[in-house]
Amino acid sequence: MKIKFKIWQKIIIFILGAITVVFSTIFIFISQASRKIIYKNALEYTNSIAKQNAYQIESWLNNDLTIARTLSNAFLEYKSLPQEKWLVHYREMYNRVFIINPQIDALWDSWELSNLDPKWDKPTGRQFYIIYRDNNELKSKREIRSLTGDPPTYGWMKAAGKETIAEPYISVLQHGKMMSSLASPLIQNGKYIGLIGLDLVLSRFQELVGTIKPYEESYAFLLSNKGVFVSHPDTSFFKRNINDKLPELVKEFKLMERVQRGEEFSFTFTSKKGEVLYYTLAPIIVGKTNTPWALGIVVPKNKIMAEANANYNLNFIAGIIGLFFLVAVLFIFTNFLTRPINKMTKLLQEVATGKIDKNMSLDIKTGVEIEVMADALSASMVGINNKTDFARHIGS
Repeated sequence: MKIKFKIWQKIIIFILGAITVVFSTIFIFISQASRKIIYKNALEYTNSIAKQNAYQIESWLNNDLTIARTLSNAFLEYKSLPQEKWLVHYREMYNRVFIINPQIDALWDSWELSNLDPKWDKPTGRQFYIIYRDNNELKSKREIRSLTGDPPTYGWMKAAGKETIAEPYISVLQHGKMMSSLASPLIQNGKYIGLIGLDLVLSRFQELVGTIKPYEESYAFLLSNKGVFVSHPDTSFFKRNINDKLPELVKEFKLMERVQRGEEFSFTFTSKKGEVLYYTLAPIIVGKTNTPWALGIVVPKNKIMAEANANYNLNFIAGIIGLFFLVAVLFIFTNFLTRPINKMTKLLQEVATGKIDKNMSLDIKTGVEIEVMADALSASMVGINNKTDFARHIGS
């Protein structure tokens, strides 16, 4: 059975259908493009936050390393003095450094005995001096160490022969706090003669990293060169190694190799719980060391997309409201357009049934072609009435 539509129905179906198709196509395209742009901008924003804070940590460490470097350069100058005199000079410098640098927990130096004593013929052995804070009080001690061999950390620094940043360790002097050491070597005539270093409590880095939350449920972490979590909001990760805690992440993305190369990189990873996480890592390169650290930020993808989804929902609601408004306008327009046509159609139907009288006329003021048609039909009805009256007159 063929369905017959009225003219106003056809207008609404065709116009509204065409507009709906065009509108839906444009809406889907713009919404998808908008979501991609928002997502991309969110990732770039997260990356920039990581780089900005990595630079902050890097600048703190570089400033501290500059202190060790300056002291090592100065001590090489004092080395020309008798030992007791330059010992007095560098201890005075230590005190001044402590006053203006409260972030430093300890300053120390290590001098090879083979350099201090021409008669010393063993490959190891050193004179060690340290000044450190203990409950806001400065304490110091002087020892002879490494008589039977260098310990691993000092041996590594000595072998490096250049500026170094030590892996985090637990300090006995600071009652179990996590610390790291920055050191600058003493090189005289191309020969290693000692080391100047300073110890830093890493709590200020933990405090900074703990404030980094670019999005809801996001967090940051700080990794050492060997993968130790210097900072992490989950206490089960803190002080542990990423190789032990997230082995699948390390393996799949070659994370530690990239950290140790000082790369800036990012990736998306699906956790065991099915949560899609965005990781971005920025390098922290200190002085002339070749052991970069890294600052990482983790953001759940659904939190990154929250703004895009909210924008999509808002656009969708606005689109629905717009379509309802368009339907209302079309109804008003078609009613305005088809009402006079319906009047003319009704009049013609009455004429077709033989009904003719003088009151059959149209008064339509639309100001468009329909008004002209109505006037012409009214004029025709007047003519028909006149002819009808004349025929009746002739008949009578």
